[in-house]
Amino acid sequence: MNQSLPRRRSKVLIVAWTMFLGGFVCVALMVAAFLYFRGQGDEVGPDRATTWQSDEVGVIVRPFDPDEDSPRLNECTVTPGSGEPRTGRWFWDALAHPDHTGTATITCEDAAVFVTGTGARVLAATGGLVVMIPLVVAGIGLLLLLAPFAPVRRHSIADKVIRRRAERRGYYADDLHRID
Repeated sequence: MNQSLPRRRSKVLIVAWTMFLGGFVCVALMVAAFLYFRGQGDEVGPDRATTWQSDEVGVIVRPFDPDEDSPRLNECTVTPGSGEPRTGRWFWDALAHPDHTGTATITCEDAAVFVTGTGARVLAATGGLVVMIPLVVAGIGLLLLLAPFAPVRRHSIADKVIRRRAERRGYYADDLHRID
């Protein structure tokens, strides 16, 4: 099936716009969900504690303070209502499953935001490199949209050699049909 060039270009444009807009919308939704659920969390730090129920997963998220150089891990202490405090190192944006029963309090060495439940699952999914996938798709779509406007060197050395050989053999170089 031979399709005309304008029809193929229109299909490429449809795919390019779909990739660009779809990727952009996905990135925007992921960032909006991250910001929304991050706002639902409680601040924790050396002098701030919050409670953690044993039936919910949790996640710690970096604060928005640009001056703070926080390490890859944050040391947090979980103190169950009845039991010994446990100190552990947590990765930022990684889900943590409770190892206590009932209610516990949590404090961290570095300032952070602690989110539990569905918000924690959303933050763990959107806080890492997963957001790069729709961003790459949007970038590829943008490149496909901008490709027709890229400067093309029509008279490169290779094109001139091919054109001369074709003309010597009796073909037009543009559409390669026989000259009779």
